Amino acid sequence: MVPLTEDFAARLVRWATRRRADGSRGPRARWAWRLLVRGCAEGDAAVQDAVREGAAELPEADALELLTVAPEEPADRVVYLALIGQGAQRRALDPGGSLLALAYRAATGERRGRLRAALAAEGDADVIRVVVAGEQRDRVAELSGAELDYLSRQLAEHQRWDELRRLVLDLPLAGAIPTARLIPADRRTGATGDLLTALAAYSPERLRATLARLPRQTMITQNWGRAPVSLTPAQAVFSPDGAELAIDITDTRSPMLHMLTIPMATGESSLSASERRERFGVSRCVVHMGDEIFWLKDRGHGTPGDSLSRVHPVQKVIPPEGPKLISCMARASTGVVAVTASGLVFVDRGSVRRRHLPVPRLAEVVEASVDPRRHFGCRIVTLPDARLIAVSTGDRVLVLDEQGTVLVEERLGHAAPPRMTFLTPDSLAVGADDRCWEIWTLSASGGLRRGAEKGSGRAGFEASLRGFPLDAEFATWLGRDDRHLYFGGDLPDSPQLDKGRSRWVITVSTYADMIVTVDGWHDRDTGWFQVRSPYLPSVREILKPPLLQATPRQWQRVRELHARIGDPEVREVLALSEACLAHRFEAEIELGSGPVLAGGPTDIALGADRAE
Repeated sequence: MVPLTEDFAARLVRWATRRRADGSRGPRARWAWRLLVRGCAEGDAAVQDAVREGAAELPEADALELLTVAPEEPADRVVYLALIGQGAQRRALDPGGSLLALAYRAATGERRGRLRAALAAEGDADVIRVVVAGEQRDRVAELSGAELDYLSRQLAEHQRWDELRRLVLDLPLAGAIPTARLIPADRRTGATGDLLTALAAYSPERLRATLARLPRQTMITQNWGRAPVSLTPAQAVFSPDGAELAIDITDTRSPMLHMLTIPMATGESSLSASERRERFGVSRCVVHMGDEIFWLKDRGHGTPGDSLSRVHPVQKVIPPEGPKLISCMARASTGVVAVTASGLVFVDRGSVRRRHLPVPRLAEVVEASVDPRRHFGCRIVTLPDARLIAVSTGDRVLVLDEQGTVLVEERLGHAAPPRMTFLTPDSLAVGADDRCWEIWTLSASGGLRRGAEKGSGRAGFEASLRGFPLDAEFATWLGRDDRHLYFGGDLPDSPQLDKGRSRWVITVSTYADMIVTVDGWHDRDTGWFQVRSPYLPSVREILKPPLLQATPRQWQRVRELHARIGDPEVREVLALSEACLAHRFEAEIELGSGPVLAGGPTDIALGADRAE
């Protein structure tokens, strides 16, 4: 029999239910009924669904006729009865739902979906729990996402809050968060109340987005392709969330500059842009905004001015106009910003024009301290969310807002502009020689306290800088001679470099969870770079297993990752997982607490050295 359509099966049911005055069927009704009985026997989905819709109106004789064509195998028989809407007959044959659960586990995805729909129509929550989750909690680990979603919604619909609360703390974190949201706030009570509330407050979409951007490999290696290229002026920068790396390379045997982008989740590079460079022109800086990438290049000797372009999402040149740039560009709340001889210049998102903002005091400092023959004689760092800008030039540091108001001006004891990074809107880390730094505290009244805290090396980084959004130049300067600064002993030593090769750090991610190193041959102008991330890839894997299957070792690993990772989004996810695991294992420890029985005369005692 050819499978029937839903519409035709529904028409057959309507025809089959028509009766004569004496209660018998006419020729057309008998023909329709025979097709329905045959379709049910052969497992036609459209026919069985149509019969189930009208099961309440079937006379006893018709129900018995449908039973005569049911499969002989008990498990298949209960499935058949469920699919044609004969719930009373199914419950009589399988009162506990064990046969139906067995058949459900062996069914195809399409058949499982139909069974779930049939059981939902019956509204028997006990059978739903047994069929979908099984009688053992361990079976939760075997269920698909669709099955878990179905089970949790059915439990919520039938207000089985105790079981739903237990289910939440058995699932993987990605399933626990949306399931916790099904529990009303006034039902998140007891020992798990605060934990359930924290899970329900976190967005499932936010979790998916955070995990989707994490690297899958601890080390991503990229060759230059059709090298030779120059590595020394290579500029690289991560997007603000660390999801993508943008890096430029200079082809030394052709007049070309190339821009590559690498999503961390895949590790696969793609060519985003190529531009012709003037003689001796090199790349100066790259700014990754997340949704836009800006590329600033020096146009070379004999060609005044700079070349600025937006290379993503669409490549467009930003024409030079107004005073020349004397700093690299940095992120701003509206786009990017740089220092000019007269103040600041902005390029807003989506714009192809430069917006100049005169800042007289900044212009005076620049004129007095910057050699006009030098490229980029000052440094700029920003805190876009707070609309703050810090400029170091000559022997001075100025902190401004994006309207050009000078908030703080501080004179330094040396003439070289230091590296800097905002830590918070009221604190700035300022670098000194020998990779040391001090933290300046800014007050709302414009005051400044220098040296509130000082640091150097890994201990100083962990104490005062870990977890803050560091400026890439500042972070790279700190780690250029110490690749273990951010990762400690977890970053394996590279093989001994051959003679003529060198390795150095060219950029660091915002929260210092990833670094990019370059390996090169001095005499060949060739090389490759590596993105190193020893911790982030582990987060994706550690959160996959159901909490029901978690081990104390997994709990310890989550705590270690939480202590070592700086990205606040990832740390928040790990904190949720740590709270769930702490509840599970602390509860188990509590169950095992109590008085200890005294040893008997034949017990073996072990000393501190584990000897008898």
